[in-house]
Amino acid sequence: MTFKTRVIFDTLRSLAYGSIGSSYTAIGAATTKRIRILTVFNQTDKEVLISDDGVNAKISLPAGAGQVLDFTANKVKPDGFFAKEGTIFYVKQGDDGAPGSGKVTIQCVCSDEGS
Repeated sequence: MTFKTRVIFDTLRSLAYGSIGSSYTAIGAATTKRIRILTVFNQTDKEVLISDDGVNAKISLPAGAGQVLDFTANKVKPDGFFAKEGTIFYVKQGDDGAPGSGKVTIQCVCSDEGS
């Protein structure tokens, strides 16, 4: 059996603590493919909020935490459940204030089949 769908590691995105404030700031550029697996790491010393629209908080990560979202677990076909191509991720400080150290990092594993 041959599968035509391959995964591609998209460009690593990160934002240093000094750029994380009370308003959403983009973490790198828009994704170029559909996201199969999304990993978000909060390597700062404070809670951060992650958004995909720059308006509404979608993920809350405590200091030093990470989260893996595997949208296509056990899927090999390109018609699986994906996060859309062109997604821009944003971050802002949580309720405990601005971070004083670290960074937020986003890693995307994408599909090379379709958009």
